[in-house]
Amino acid sequence: MNIHLYTFCWNESFIIPFFLRHYLDVVDKITVYDNESDDNSVELLSKHEKVTVKTYKTDGKINVYINTAVRNEMWKESRGKADWVIVIDTDEFLYFPAGLRTVLEMAELENATLVIPEGYDMVSETLPGPGRSILDQVQFGCGSPGFSKPCVFKPDAIQEINFAVGAHSAEPTGNVQISRIPGFQLLHCKYINFEHYAARSKLHAARVDPEEQARGLNVHYIADEQKLRNHFDWILSMARRVVSCQ
Repeated sequence: MNIHLYTFCWNESFIIPFFLRHYLDVVDKITVYDNESDDNSVELLSKHEKVTVKTYKTDGKINVYINTAVRNEMWKESRGKADWVIVIDTDEFLYFPAGLRTVLEMAELENATLVIPEGYDMVSETLPGPGRSILDQVQFGCGSPGFSKPCVFKPDAIQEINFAVGAHSAEPTGNVQISRIPGFQLLHCKYINFEHYAARSKLHAARVDPEEQARGLNVHYIADEQKLRNHFDWILSMARRVVSCQ
């Protein structure tokens, strides 16, 4: 079984080591679309022969329309080459107790062409330390329907994935046979220390395009610190153990 993974990057040097540790031994190829990072993200990624980095430009701003267009097209280069593709962000970790390849083998037994995981927002008061799986250290979260998204599919069966802006939903076309395998989860590791989360939001806020903001896009990045704190604390209060062990 050949699995290709596609993701995005902008100054993700903190999460990249965890991302690579989680996926390098599971997938056959990782393609990263980098939005002109100016930290050492590209250097970290380029050390690995399974990883290909491609650059795309948005004039230094977050542009959800360009991001969505790239997301809807980038996986198509795997047609005729991969059995499955994964299209996610670098803070998203697919988890199944018996392993990702096992869940895809189960999906194939169902003749599925698209697998939708159950989404969770993960939360931790402390930052995970280096040298260990992030899911060894961040195991609590709360259900997040927006992350129960169609991010794993067969590139030769799906004609168009048609992600909506934000990529939390899609309208795929082609041979669409959906599977929802119990225990298959997408764990969104964004809220993994309030100070880190708030600092990251501030960096993104500086890149919000005023025109997109006027249309109500990316406004979650520009909330004041108290609103960010309230949101973080709410997720923390709602969290339960999602990952039992790694």
